[in-house]
Amino acid sequence: MDHYFKLLHAQEEIKHLEVKAHRLLMYLRDEECFLDESEQQVRALHPPLAHQIACYHLIHS
Repeated sequence: MDHYFKLLHAQEEIKHLEVKAHRLLMYLRDEECFLDESEQQVRALHPPLAHQIACYHLIHS
């Protein structure tokens, strides 16, 4: 009987982890887009800041 509940809980945990993995992937994709856009917007106005954004992007990608 105990084995049944462990399997049931494992299936729930798998679903929970799938949701977490999807959220993590979406966060990484959104951050990638945000950094790209930020670097492009700042490049004309403040090149040193754009360089720092690019460096941050390379380190965290």
